[in-house]
Amino acid sequence: MNKSLKLKIKLPLLKDIELLAVEGLELMGKHLKISEEKISEARILIVEGVINAIEHSENITPYVDVHLMMNIDLLTIIIEDYGKGFDPTIIENPDINKKLKSDYKRGWGLKLLNELSDELKIDSSNKGTRITITKYL
Repeated sequence: MNKSLKLKIKLPLLKDIELLAVEGLELMGKHLKISEEKISEARILIVEGVINAIEHSENITPYVDVHLMMNIDLLTIIIEDYGKGFDPTIIENPDINKKLKSDYKRGWGLKLLNELSDELKIDSSNKGTRITITKYL
């Protein structure tokens, strides 16, 4: 039997609210006996995705939607905001040497999403952004 769990959360735009989605992920992973290594990687995906949505969307709608779908083999994370959107093709990968010398150490979100996901799809327009992350467990 291959159990499939789903969780949908509407997160208000509050500091540290991404931790609520992470808690849901952890409970689902524990229930399905997913390895701690895979859950740790998925934690980072959720945190980075939600923080990016909150910080960069200039969201006029005061929430971000998070959908988690998990079975023993696969995790799908969908994060949607309703902000201004962006063109992911013009975002530069951070340069570690420049970041180390700079006072501004941030800007790793999309790189982490790309590195830790097995598949990453970004759909963005002036009506918002939807990222779909696939992680094999």
